[in-house]
Amino acid sequence: MNRTTFAILGYLTCWAPMSGYDIKKALQGSASNFWAESYGQIYPILKRLTAEGLVRPLEDAPEGARGKRVFEVTAAGRDALDAWLAEPTELGTVRNEFLLKLFFGKRAAPAVLRGHIEKHRAAQERFLDHYEVVRRGLETSFPDSEDMPFWRITLRYGERERRAEVDWCNETLEELARIEARGARSVKMKANTKGKP
Repeated sequence: MNRTTFAILGYLTCWAPMSGYDIKKALQGSASNFWAESYGQIYPILKRLTAEGLVRPLEDAPEGARGKRVFEVTAAGRDALDAWLAEPTELGTVRNEFLLKLFFGKRAAPAVLRGHIEKHRAAQERFLDHYEVVRRGLETSFPDSEDMPFWRITLRYGERERRAEVDWCNETLEELARIEARGARSVKMKANTKGKP
């Protein structure tokens, strides 16, 4: 099954009946440091899960945000989630255009590389600010939830990952400065020896 399936089943099982819009907002406010979904992914899967009997619309429930249909998980849906939770996790292949550009960085101007790294560092710092907002929101909205220790575990993962990236950016900017200084010295030495016997 598409992994989005289990994100949806997880929210409907562990949180509450929700609309597709509500699921998207819940993801943004809780698990966005490691999982993202678009409305274009969520709605077709809700339709498929309904056809498969893993979720069902609540006919007598108040409509969710923006008047969307609210869904609840079925017993079969909870069983599917539990089976998935027990499966080994597959490690995904990483595709990182930012690192690929740095890998071939010898061909780029130092200022261009610095710009990429500074932009990347700023993005990581924004993530850290966002995670702090997420942490406060979870602790305010669900202070007594039995899920809170698990939410904190995943949030700490994101925080530590982003802090490590900020540290790496700082180290890399220092390394680029050293590379640039060596290059400038090399050019100067060549200019000084040019024309000498």
